[in-house]
Amino acid sequence: MSRIKSDINVMVTGEYCIFKSQVGNRELREGDIKKIEAKILENNMLKYHPIIVDKDMYVVDGQHRLEVAKRNSLDIYYIVMSENSSISITQKINTTGKKWLLSDFLQSYCSSGVKSYQLFKSIIEENDFLSIPQLITILGGGKAVSSLNIAFKEGGLLITKDDEEQAKALISRIKLYSLNGYDLSRFTHFQRFMNISMLRGKAFDDNRMITQMNKNIDVIKRLPGDCYKISEVLHDLYNHNMRKNYVSISLRNFK
Repeated sequence: MSRIKSDINVMVTGEYCIFKSQVGNRELREGDIKKIEAKILENNMLKYHPIIVDKDMYVVDGQHRLEVAKRNSLDIYYIVMSENSSISITQKINTTGKKWLLSDFLQSYCSSGVKSYQLFKSIIEENDFLSIPQLITILGGGKAVSSLNIAFKEGGLLITKDDEEQAKALISRIKLYSLNGYDLSRFTHFQRFMNISMLRGKAFDDNRMITQMNKNIDVIKRLPGDCYKISEVLHDLYNHNMRKNYVSISLRNFK
């Protein structure tokens, strides 16, 4: 196979002021800067790893390398894209090998003014026991986690007023289950059990459930990692010695 010279030109400069930060790009992380800085100062290979900018000099990829160059007065090498750029392209480019985290996508869409993501962030900040994946699942209404995460990354999160109210009602119930000696409210599979039970109209007395859990804390600490199996364990605990007001909590056979 013959080899031909690429038409992509690599430029070099020490004028850092020409580069612009892209709105919605992930925030610089000091820990990442330090790691990259240590490698570059040990063996400067920046010319072999040029950053990528668009035609307006917004950094599409390589903002951490650029920051290291600035701090150490090093020349920065860069390539100007011929195509039009966007924040979605920035999200997909991973030439440094470090993929975007869900928190990066959240911050990106919040910075870009997307209301649903700003609301999502406010709910997370109000309930620090929830992780981003957990809240995605709660808002997803029992849908497959993998598809929910993909939609979240692609900007497909949409939170209606009803979604917000239902999520907050569920979160309020989940927060009740910070038991003595074991904080079940942080347990993803328990959160999912509570979510599905609410979606399916399963009504049970939280106070009784908590009382029974505290009486059987060793059983609770050994809860299986499956919301349907959890429902069976909690069904037995809840209805133990129950002569009236028996409640079927098991989700397996509920249509």
